[in-house]
Amino acid sequence: MRDIAETLAAGFHAEGVHAQVVTDGLPTPGVAESFDLVVAPHEYFPLFFSKAIRAASAAALCRELFVLNVEQPGGPWFEIAFDVSAGARHIFDISRDGATEFGVRGRSATHVPLGVAPGSTLVDPNADRPIDIVFLGHNSKRREQFFAKNALMLSRFNCVIALSPVERPRLEGSTGYYSGEQRSALLSRSKILLNVHSSDRHYFETHRALLALSAGCLLVTESSRATAPFVNDRDFVMTGADRLIEACERYLADPARRLEIASAGQALLTSDLDVRASCRQMIDLMQGRASASESDPAMQLLRDRNAVVERLAAAISVRTTGRTDWNVERYGPRGDGLPTVSVVISLHNYAQYVDQCLMSVLDSDFRGYAAEIVMVDDASTDESISRARNVLSSSSLPATLVLKQTNTGLADTRNLGLKLARGEFVFVLDVDNWIFPQCLATLVSAIRTARSTASYAMIQRFDDDTGEAIGLLSAAAWDVDWLVAQPYIDAMAMFDRQRILDLGGYATDLVTYGWFGWEDYDLWLRIADAGDHCEFVPQILSAYRVHETSMIRRTNLMSEGIASHLATKFSGLLARHKGSDRVLGFPTVSPASPGGLTATTDRSPEELGRRVHDLERQIDEILRSKSWRITRPLRRLVELVARRPSGFEPRD
Repeated sequence: MRDIAETLAAGFHAEGVHAQVVTDGLPTPGVAESFDLVVAPHEYFPLFFSKAIRAASAAALCRELFVLNVEQPGGPWFEIAFDVSAGARHIFDISRDGATEFGVRGRSATHVPLGVAPGSTLVDPNADRPIDIVFLGHNSKRREQFFAKNALMLSRFNCVIALSPVERPRLEGSTGYYSGEQRSALLSRSKILLNVHSSDRHYFETHRALLALSAGCLLVTESSRATAPFVNDRDFVMTGADRLIEACERYLADPARRLEIASAGQALLTSDLDVRASCRQMIDLMQGRASASESDPAMQLLRDRNAVVERLAAAISVRTTGRTDWNVERYGPRGDGLPTVSVVISLHNYAQYVDQCLMSVLDSDFRGYAAEIVMVDDASTDESISRARNVLSSSSLPATLVLKQTNTGLADTRNLGLKLARGEFVFVLDVDNWIFPQCLATLVSAIRTARSTASYAMIQRFDDDTGEAIGLLSAAAWDVDWLVAQPYIDAMAMFDRQRILDLGGYATDLVTYGWFGWEDYDLWLRIADAGDHCEFVPQILSAYRVHETSMIRRTNLMSEGIASHLATKFSGLLARHKGSDRVLGFPTVSPASPGGLTATTDRSPEELGRRVHDLERQIDEILRSKSWRITRPLRRLVELVARRPSGFEPRD
């Protein structure tokens, strides 16, 4: 954390602003043209500030502070930072994900990416490096398991594995913890800095990358997302956890290639990663020369949403006069009969994915079922349309390309596809996803046999940056109780077209309550509310691409408002399906508390976050305690005697 503070101080100095790094110091409010910036609030407030200042004075002082969060969403440290930053003048965050998370929880935050200090001393990658592999990071169960699993392979190299404990603060001079000049000396003598994620969240540890490249090391990291401006195999090496040691071995055996990549990464530091740009942004905001909302990701999303709402209202107004606000192009053979299934594909500014998506449909095994493609473009501004035309010009299926004149959002785009489709059934597909050859025929057979409103199958989630499979969607059978508890079925499914039209199609009004993505959940809830059945096929038949702009990343934005709306809209369905500890994806209050979901959503996100964090912290303390580990054999014996499975051993 001190490294980050000192890097920023150097950037402020380079911008003509005096800056001083103070460890465990108190703010100095009231000094003209002076600002207090807390680096790493998750450490400063609990470890020092709350102990040095009386509570009555703390709130007033906090209102004078700017804070810089350095922790990623999803972990306990981010939750601490969120809690303690409540009264700050403004929040900065080194992660775009973090800034967005603050924003969607109602707090304005500005993304300020890390960089290197002007004039930083860089170590020549060609320097003498007797250490093969070094790892520096806090200990976690995941990391401990990784090193235990790869112990034999690692034993062949000269390694330094520094796993510092998280039970106590890591301070300069702490045993087993490298910092400052000691760490710089270690890295300058090491060939490879190895990075293993502490948890299953595959965010890119930019700070560790900067440390490695400044010291002339080759960074070999577990697969990560959002690595820009760093490019895999040019500036660093990225691969799956099961291939990390193999990658280290390969580059240790090829010093020329190792030095080439390390040198390219180091060159990127001096060309594209000067911290002064972030420092200037922070100075302008502190001095009131810039608006926080200009760089606030959540505010930008809000502006984007409002613009879509306006365009949608204008489009609906045009259509009420009988006019159309779209054009149609037709491709492929045109038969006399109607198709069994229409594949409705939504498209907006995803040119790079058009070919794979369309070819996955064209290469399908239809098993005698007639099919057509209806691709609806939501006013793309990139090369999406030309790429679609190029593929469809040689289509073996009847294909309709619908070109909307204005961008009106996903729900409206899909509804237009439903309207123009001719098939008895429609398969809903977004252009950044794709299907396996047997997908369509399997789902058509399932929906016909079951006489259901929809059929769906499991979906493979894969990381767009690495191609790695990272999980499943739609992986459970149709269960209305479970559906009311939380959204678990994706839009990629086969539907009875007329029945979906009778139910009203996709809800276009939801965007006024939240961000896009909830229209899928709304449709599944309406199907359940109507008493219809959906058939689950226990096979993996399609693939969902997870990337920075995929819908799965944005669905949670503004979730409080949309959950309240859905709770009102489906109050009858919720009343008929009680009993879960979650409703519409949100924790419910305890059974003793009145009001069900209403009582939950009346609570502020901050209060819910604190309650969840407190419970997680208590559980973690129990699981890390010596008594829990000592009594493990006794608990196992009791469970064996009682002939029941372990009910609470998540981390043993």
